Amino acid sequence: ITESTNRGDIALTLGGDHSIGMGSMLATKQRHAGACIVYIDAHPDCSNPEETLTGNLHGMPLSTALGDALHAEFGGPHYNYDEVIILGAKDMDDHEVRYMQAKGIRYITMDEITEQGVAHAFTTARELVGERPLHVALDIDSIDVSEAPGTGIINQGGLSYREVSYLCRKLSELNIVAVDVVEVNPARDEEGKTVQLGIELAVSLLGGEWSRYMRYLESH
Repeated sequence: ITESTNRGDIALTLGGDHSIGMGSMLATKQRHAGACIVYIDAHPDCSNPEETLTGNLHGMPLSTALGDALHAEFGGPHYNYDEVIILGAKDMDDHEVRYMQAKGIRYITMDEITEQGVAHAFTTARELVGERPLHVALDIDSIDVSEAPGTGIINQGGLSYREVSYLCRKLSELNIVAVDVVEVNPARDEEGKTVQLGIELAVSLLGGEWSRYMRYLESH
């Protein structure tokens, strides 16, 4: 990942559980001192070894990128708290909420997206990021189970296809230097539905289009 960022390429990381983001996000920060993160996830992943309810490392990547977890394993440079925004948060542990509020980390819940619209979520993210280098971390479990059944923790009431595809298209207008697409589990998928969606969203974030309609045109 570091080699890709050093060449100036956009680093695309495909997971796997979200613990892979510990390496990818820190690699981005090493290359781009002013980098920001837009973290699209149902879970804020701000836990730590002392308070985790599950013991899962994939619940700690964001707190690790911020320098507040797994210090011995992952050094800096780390992100500042005002360089991160979480979109689509829904299933949050109490200690994660306390942590985000204490540190002033901006997060937009699914309830807020329902009430204020997905355009408001994007506008808020754009205002935070500006023209700075951007690392987008997209966890497929941020998306409703009706669209993304092939993942570890399915999400009832998550982002719709319309909402997440809009977010990815609009975020592609910003200065993206790295993209993670994680938590796609083909073994739990239904007829490749989640895999295809993951590909489409990754391509959208990179500024391209790989929709069902485009695939239809290519087949004729």
